[in-house]
Amino acid sequence: MHTNNYNLFNITKMMKTIKTMKNLLGLLILTGVLFLQSCSKDDDPIFEDEEELITDVILTLTPAAGGTPTILLFNDPDGEIGSVIPTITRGTLQSGITYTGDVVLLNNAGESTEDVTVEIKTEGEEHLFCYTTAGDITIDITDKDAGGLNLGLLTSWAVGSTIGNTEVQVVLKHQPGVKDGSCDVGDTDIEIVFPITIE
Repeated sequence: MHTNNYNLFNITKMMKTIKTMKNLLGLLILTGVLFLQSCSKDDDPIFEDEEELITDVILTLTPAAGGTPTILLFNDPDGEIGSVIPTITRGTLQSGITYTGDVVLLNNAGESTEDVTVEIKTEGEEHLFCYTTAGDITIDITDKDAGGLNLGLLTSWAVGSTIGNTEVQVVLKHQPGVKDGSCDVGDTDIEIVFPITIE
C-alpha cells in the first residue's frame, strides 16, 4: 500500500515536471520566434533614393539656324562635398539669335566616367531642370518626362537685343514622389550660375 502511494506520488510529480518543461519549451520557442522576427525587421535593407553625384556639366547651345555652338562647362572634380572650387566657363551668345540647348551630366569621381544623363532621362519623373535668367534671354524647356511634365535636358534659348554681361542659373531638382512641374519642391542635385556675354 505504501509502495503504491509512493509510486503514485512519483508519477504525479513527474507529470507536473513534464508539464512545467512543456510550458518552458513553449515559452522558449515563442521568445525565439519573436526574436527572429525582430532581427529580420531590423536587418531589412533600407532603400534610399539618393541624389546623383555630378562632377561635370556640359551645356551645348547651338544656333537654331546653324552655326558654331557655344559650350558652357562646369567642373567640380570632388563633387559638392569636396573642397576643390568648381570651374565655370563664360559663354558668349549673339543677340537676336535662338539657340537649342542640350545638357550632358557626368560623374568623373570614380575609376571610369559615368553618364548621369542616362539616369536623369530614365528617372525623368523624379527630376526637373530649372532655368533662371537675369538678362534678355528667354529659356523654354522642350522635353518632357513620362508623365508629361517638363524635364529640361533640352531647351530653347531666345536671346534678345540687349547687349552686355548677364547670368543664367541652372538648377537640377531631385523630386521623387513630389514632382509637380514647379521648382519649389524636392532637393537640389546641382546648382550652377553660368556667366553670359551677349554681343
